[in-house]
Amino acid sequence: MTQLLSAHSLTFSNVKPAWFSRQKRREFQLGPLDLSIEKAETVAIIGGNRSGKSLLAKLLCGAIEPSAGEIQFHQETTGHSKADLLRWQKRQVRMIFQRSSESLNPALIIGDILQEPLKLNTDQTAAEREERVEQVLVQVGLLRDHFFFYPHMLSDGQQQRVAMARALILNPSIIVADEPFAALDPSVRSQTVNLVLRLQRELGLSFVFISHNLGIVRHIADRIIVMHDGQIVETGRTDTLFRWPKHDVTKRLVSAHQSLVRQHQTHA
Repeated sequence: MTQLLSAHSLTFSNVKPAWFSRQKRREFQLGPLDLSIEKAETVAIIGGNRSGKSLLAKLLCGAIEPSAGEIQFHQETTGHSKADLLRWQKRQVRMIFQRSSESLNPALIIGDILQEPLKLNTDQTAAEREERVEQVLVQVGLLRDHFFFYPHMLSDGQQQRVAMARALILNPSIIVADEPFAALDPSVRSQTVNLVLRLQRELGLSFVFISHNLGIVRHIADRIIVMHDGQIVETGRTDTLFRWPKHDVTKRLVSAHQSLVRQHQTHA
């Protein structure tokens, strides 16, 4: 496989002053971490609350800068300066947030929401932007007419498809999705998972999924990264990790998932 991204000694420290002291105390430290993402690969990041999953996602897509370490992109970029690399990162690594309704501006129609990244990152004309937006709407299973809808006029599943369209609009290589299925009901969740798998086949995208739902993880992920307290404690192929977990955190997560599956089967 072709490596798209690698991180080396990636670190982020969240340091805040103590209330009654001049000294600073470290709230949370992520890393140092080493990881890589291959072309057309789906990587799932799992772990408990405050394990650093969402923080890692923000680092990968350039929403925040690391305190130390680096992220390398193994594709040709437009330049070698830090600013050039950051621009490339923000175009090629796009993010989908957990609650689409909260990430879509309620005052804008869908067409304007989707055109915004094009205005900021391309030299396309208004006609070219509109054509691209309509193309992506159809690509994610919506109608061209949804261009003129406001977010509140759409269902939760349709809003999530708009979020997917916004992530796709700049033709990225990697999409990072932070709990993208958590707010969806089971039927819509299944449709969205199938959409993700179809887009990956058609476009050769790489996905990084943050999820607590190990059922979905087992279904879609090629590889799993397990995090705990800001560290990667285990990583491996999905089937291997589910069958033979090594770290205690992984064992607890897999055991809890298997218990839920057994309960569902008992009540079915």
